[in-house]
Amino acid sequence: MKRIQKRLTFANVISCLALFVALGGASYAATQLPKNSVGSKQLKANAVTTAKIKKGAVTGAKINASSLGTVPTATNASQLGGVAASGYQKSAMWALVEANGTILAQSGGISVQATTGTGAYWLHFPAQVSGKGVSVTPWEGWEPADPGTEAAACGGASVPGSVGCAEGTNTVNDLFVGTQENGVYKKMAFYVIVLP
Repeated sequence: MKRIQKRLTFANVISCLALFVALGGASYAATQLPKNSVGSKQLKANAVTTAKIKKGAVTGAKINASSLGTVPTATNASQLGGVAASGYQKSAMWALVEANGTILAQSGGISVQATTGTGAYWLHFPAQVSGKGVSVTPWEGWEPADPGTEAAACGGASVPGSVGCAEGTNTVNDLFVGTQENGVYKKMAFYVIVLP
């Protein structure tokens, strides 16, 4: 104890006090950084965690949308009412078809893929026809006769309400139309409409 008292001078006390103040000031500076003094260069890799991000701080403008997958709760994101986006139809598709299979007028994108001399027609539409309302009516000149029509979506028995079509591409965008006179298949001009 006497040795310490002999070496304890005013200069020693002041220098020790200065050391403690300096160390205390450094720790204060480390915890009280000036505003906007830390940038991306000072951050370590993976330093910002999910827990450290303020709620609502990340906006759509900051997100690369192409890096996101389908939201798990968006079960109908790629379909509308069970119909794939490619089959979406916003308005009615229609055509006026001559007895020989020539399309006289239409809403657009419709073609006759095949026809027979006995009143069978296979039409291709720009959107899905299976599962939609279809109406076929005779056109012009059949008043004295007893005209009849029938229609079925193509695509095969695996598609509800559809049939396998021997002609055409046999997809859900194809429609079979049959025309009859007095119960016998016969070529006939007709209107066809597919509702959305």
